Amino acid sequence: MAGAAVQAARTLMKRSRRGLFAGKTVLSGNNVSEDGGNRTRRIWKPNVQRKALYSEALDRMVRLNVTTAAMRTIDKYGGLDAYLLGTTDEKLASDVGSELKQQIKATLAMQRQPHGIGVPSEPATFAARGSEASSSSAQPGESRERSGSEQNGDGNSAAVAPRRVRPDLVEKIEQKTRWDGSVTQAIKKIYRRPVWTYTP
Repeated sequence: MAGAAVQAARTLMKRSRRGLFAGKTVLSGNNVSEDGGNRTRRIWKPNVQRKALYSEALDRMVRLNVTTAAMRTIDKYGGLDAYLLGTTDEKLASDVGSELKQQIKATLAMQRQPHGIGVPSEPATFAARGSEASSSSAQPGESRERSGSEQNGDGNSAAVAPRRVRPDLVEKIEQKTRWDGSVTQAIKKIYRRPVWTYTP
């Protein structure tokens, strides 16, 4: 058990601590010729890209060194925030990833407070939608008047800040069909489309 831990620590690249590598590291092996069987030592380096990923909790683009395997994993999780929150620090093995994870947790904790200041209020918006839906079932016209008074700047009630939406980000839910006809789990993908294709 100790030997496996030492081997894992030995093969971990220092460069991976400054990005999201999803466990990818430098691999070594041989090139074997077909005619004589001569062996030539070689290495395989991970495909590292410099990308800007969008964080919904922080509401900004984050530039990171990520591998293509990490980008596929982030797409499967449904976004950068879900990937960081759903992965342990030991599996991340990244100082940058752990720091971003703490920032996201702190931002979400502030959003859960009744009067969070200086952070996006997405959970508060969802709570307001739920309360409006419950009140609209009893009195349909009252919720609209209430929301209008909040937008007009009524000082008696705390106005809920609207959620900021990036026009260049597109959310797409994909489902694939297997060979036996069963449908796979729905995967939510978030990608950026060029600005020139955006029509307001």
